[in-house]
Amino acid sequence: MLTFTPGADLQPITEGRDWVFVLDKSGSMSRKIATLADGVQRALGKLQAGDRFRIVLFDDAAREMTPDYVPVTPEAVRRYTEELARVAASGSTNLYAGLRLGLDGLSGDRTSAILLVTDGVANVGETRQRKFLELLAKQDVRLYTFIMGNSANTPLLEALALHCDGFAMSVSNSDDIVGQIMTMSEKVSHQALHGVKLEIEGVKTADLTPEQIGSLYRGQQLVMFGHYWGDGMADVRLTGKVSGEKKVYQTRFEFPAVANRNPEVERLWAYASIQDTMEEIRDFGEKPDLRQAVADLGVEYGLVTDYTSMLV
Repeated sequence: MLTFTPGADLQPITEGRDWVFVLDKSGSMSRKIATLADGVQRALGKLQAGDRFRIVLFDDAAREMTPDYVPVTPEAVRRYTEELARVAASGSTNLYAGLRLGLDGLSGDRTSAILLVTDGVANVGETRQRKFLELLAKQDVRLYTFIMGNSANTPLLEALALHCDGFAMSVSNSDDIVGQIMTMSEKVSHQALHGVKLEIEGVKTADLTPEQIGSLYRGQQLVMFGHYWGDGMADVRLTGKVSGEKKVYQTRFEFPAVANRNPEVERLWAYASIQDTMEEIRDFGEKPDLRQAVADLGVEYGLVTDYTSMLV
C-alpha cells in the first residue's frame, strides 16, 4: 500500500480558469429555464477576473450560445444571461451531443471545468454509458453535473462525474446552483498533476489498483495497492505534468520479504480490487469473468459483495 498526497507544489492558479456551461433546453425544462438562467447569471458573477466561459445549449442537437470563450466581465455576463432567459425549451434530450460540443476546444494550458445541467434522460442520439465514458477519456477535465428534477438518469450522471473527479448534485433552485458552483470552484483553485503514472523498479509488481490513475488534485490523496514478488531496495517513481511541465517524484526504500505490522493491507487490496471491478461492471456492463473475479475475491478474503452476500 502506497499513499501520495500533493502539497505546496500544486500552487494556486493565477492565470484564470475556463468554465464551460452545458445546459439542457429540452422540452421538459420549460418550467425551469428561468431558474436556470438566474442561477447561471449569479454564478458567472462570482467568477474571478481572468476567467473565461462558454455556454453550450442542447436539445435534439447542440449549439454554442457564445462565440468560443468569453472573458468574464459585467457586460458579457449581462448579455449572455439575458439571451439565456429568452431561450425557449423544446425538443428531446441529446445529452451526448451537448457534452461532446462542450468538450471541443478545451485548452491544455488552462485549468478547465464543465458544468452540465440537465433534468432528463438521454433519449436521442448516443445513449450508451460506455460511449459517454469513452468520450470523456479523451480529455483531462473535471466534470460537474447538476440534476434538476427527479427524472434524470442519475446513475449515468454520477458515473460521468466520478470518472472526471467531479461530483453529481441535485439542485432545485438558483440558490442551489450558485452554492454548488461555489463549492466546485474551490476544487479548481489550484494546479493539478495530470497524466499521473507510477513506476516501481527493483521488485516485480502486479495487480495494481487503481489501474488508471488520471489526475491528482490538491487536497486529494492517492492510495495505491498491489502485489510484489521478491524483496530488497526498489525505486518508486511518480510522474505527471503540471501546467504542461513534466514533474518527477522519486524515492527509494526497502520492500521487505516478510512484514507483519499491517496485516489488514491484504484485505484492503482485495476490497479496492473489488471496487474497481464493480465500477467497470457498472460502466461497461457485466461479463462472466468480471463477475467471477468479484466472487472469488469475496470468498477468499471474507468480503460481502453483490455476488457473495448469500455467504453471510
